Amino acid sequence: MRSVHRIILLGALLPFMLHADKRVTTIIIPQSAAKDAARELAGWENFINTEEDAATYGVFSINPTYQLSFRPERIVQCFFGDSMLDYKNTFTVAGSRAERFDAHWLADYFGLPTDFSSYISFCPEISNVLIDVDMFMGLAKHIPGLYLRAHAPIVSTRWRLGMCETLLSTGSQAYEPGYVNAEGVPRSQLMDGFIQFITGHNTPRAAGVRFNRLEHARMSDQKERLTKIADIHIALGWNILQKKKYHLGINLRMLAPTGNRPTGNLLFEPIVGNGHHWELGGGISSHVLLWQDEDTESHAGLYLDLNITHLFASTQCRSFDLCTGHNSRYMLAQRMGSPITDNLRGIIDGENIIPTFQYQKELTTVANLTTLPITVSVGIQADLALLLNFSDTQNSWGFGYGFWGKSSDCITIRGLTPFDTEQWALKGDAQVFGFEDDAGQQSVALSATQSAATIRAGKNFPRSGAVTATQVAIGKQNPAIDNPALAVSDSDDNGSFVSLLTEPGGSNQINTSIQPILLTTDDIDIESARTKSIAHKIFSHYTRTLTIKSCLPYVGFGAEISFGPQAYCPTAICLQEPESVNTALSSWIIWLKGGVAF
Repeated sequence: MRSVHRIILLGALLPFMLHADKRVTTIIIPQSAAKDAARELAGWENFINTEEDAATYGVFSINPTYQLSFRPERIVQCFFGDSMLDYKNTFTVAGSRAERFDAHWLADYFGLPTDFSSYISFCPEISNVLIDVDMFMGLAKHIPGLYLRAHAPIVSTRWRLGMCETLLSTGSQAYEPGYVNAEGVPRSQLMDGFIQFITGHNTPRAAGVRFNRLEHARMSDQKERLTKIADIHIALGWNILQKKKYHLGINLRMLAPTGNRPTGNLLFEPIVGNGHHWELGGGISSHVLLWQDEDTESHAGLYLDLNITHLFASTQCRSFDLCTGHNSRYMLAQRMGSPITDNLRGIIDGENIIPTFQYQKELTTVANLTTLPITVSVGIQADLALLLNFSDTQNSWGFGYGFWGKSSDCITIRGLTPFDTEQWALKGDAQVFGFEDDAGQQSVALSATQSAATIRAGKNFPRSGAVTATQVAIGKQNPAIDNPALAVSDSDDNGSFVSLLTEPGGSNQINTSIQPILLTTDDIDIESARTKSIAHKIFSHYTRTLTIKSCLPYVGFGAEISFGPQAYCPTAICLQEPESVNTALSSWIIWLKGGVAF
């Protein structure tokens, strides 16, 4: 009976589970350290927005903070989606002729042997150490209720992808003649592991062909570090109502970016600040005392800060997938061009048709072509803190709830892309050379493309299961390339066309594409680099206040837990993220906060 219930539940969730395949992004930009309303409010809530109608007063604080992310599985899911093996933060890389399963990534794209296989696991983590210097100035002497707030945190961030590779089979098969070049590639000149290629450290050595190193969207196997001032945040406010027991104020807020811009060079790229956006918006601050004992000067109050801003257009570089599917930026593209050499033709209805473009002996990872300069803005961002505080003359303790949300990025690609000025196509598992069926056995570059290939497989060889010798022989004929046509050529230019074969001295004729399908700018999936953020927080803070003549020194400590989304949410509603991924982090935060009110 339990099995029946599981089947029914799976059937109900299946449409949404399939839809959840879109829950993948190429970038994560966490909440800027300069914008945490909970941490800003806690600790000095009894010293700001006080009843000082005829005086200028101030509060200064310094706030050392440590932050550490948790739920690494959610970060992995944001990047890799349903490629994960049994939801263990692991996926498998396997060659086109190895025993494969549907979710495996194709090892051939990374210069690995066709019989290679390994597990790739991740345990990502982000940690921040920051010092936030805050200042509040009440300017009631000039205009009743007027105040100025400013702060600028210095952040040292550490991002670790935690990538590890477990080899299942190092593979022994070389690339046969025709697969990437005419001569073939010995096993010794291929990669020894996925990490060797994906970090950008190395690339295969293939005679006669340029196999480009991965330059963008690289997966680092080291801790990446960055230290900068996150942002400079300024708020000019006016308390419309200001009494000892309550106040209500509004403010105009501006944020000047001082952090770094995303470059797209790394998949898990350290970010300090908000992505280098200018921000402008407003806020509301309010408090009300719920209970007060005049004799002991004890009281309980409810405090609220709400800040809403717009993130203006910023120039960045981000990597994009193709519309063929997520993580397609790690597929292999082949440069195409003209004029056509060796009189390459494809036979259609008995006629020899000239292809529009031909393989130009250059291969590169798609990310090297789809990491592009963009203009990005964010419509609205909201940061809320609600604090319940209990205080006496020297002690103050409070706990509260926080919310942070950011709407989806609005992205525009700046200028032309490589697909506007050059000819590139997906290689998949296509053979890119044929060999003339004559005594010379001349190699001829083909026009074979595979626009329907995915990160998981090409189209010529089986996507799952073991690959038999018969399937290999058939696959080498390019049966599933774009617009397949039997390939012929006349390299001697004597008017006598001969068949092109799958290998020198072979017997099977190979196909070429008539016509090849090239990548265009329209094939770039803008959604793949678009994110949004929604996180909920709980926090608490304790403060001890001293009295020294005319000033009030104070010191305290606090903690916050921020909850981004969980991974693999079991409900159908949670699985729906059709346009952009919620990349808000889950993290622990602890801090000290000390200063002086004067």
